[in-house]
Amino acid sequence: QEITRRSLEGKLNEFWVGLAAAAGLPFWEHVTLSYARQLVRESRVQLAAVRFLSIGRVEDCVESLMDKGYYADAATVAFSRLLPEDSLAKTVARRWAEVLEQRGHREPACMCYLASGNTERAVYALLRKPRRSKKLVRSQQANLQDPSNLEATAAAASGDDPFAESIRTTQALNLIRRVGGQELREKETLLAKRLDELKGEHVVSKPC
Repeated sequence: QEITRRSLEGKLNEFWVGLAAAAGLPFWEHVTLSYARQLVRESRVQLAAVRFLSIGRVEDCVESLMDKGYYADAATVAFSRLLPEDSLAKTVARRWAEVLEQRGHREPACMCYLASGNTERAVYALLRKPRRSKKLVRSQQANLQDPSNLEATAAAASGDDPFAESIRTTQALNLIRRVGGQELREKETLLAKRLDELKGEHVVSKPC
């Protein structure tokens, strides 16, 4: 009765959950589920995830981690315990990809978009210009007296550097040729044309 009361009031702890096992497996699973939900309410999500997994509640584990922004943890559980075609696994991959893309991590974002089944977004993630880093901003400020240095630094910081663009374009083009569907054929043509223009401008270095 004491365990049931604590379960209803959200006052469980490790001791009471362990003690619940003496009343049988079904009761322990019920108490463990209540404790996991209590931990989520207390924002102790990673501890809750362990409890969810201990009773086979994989979906609850993944959703609780994802809702609190633990995308890497959620993806680890989803990719290891769910089928690749599972809708929840694809949702985790997509939401993590969006976060990575916003943070400027193009390649990891691309991989997550591919895992979510969205090849088009994977291509655009590779083409996305990188955000200006603090280091480059400081370099700009240090070179204010030298217009030539400032121009080069600004181009690199903004992602407008032609060589950087050629790398992004090549990566996206290679991805389309490997896994792209019919809907990306027009994009492939445009990227190939742009890469030829960059080569014409001598911005793509030749192999040694």
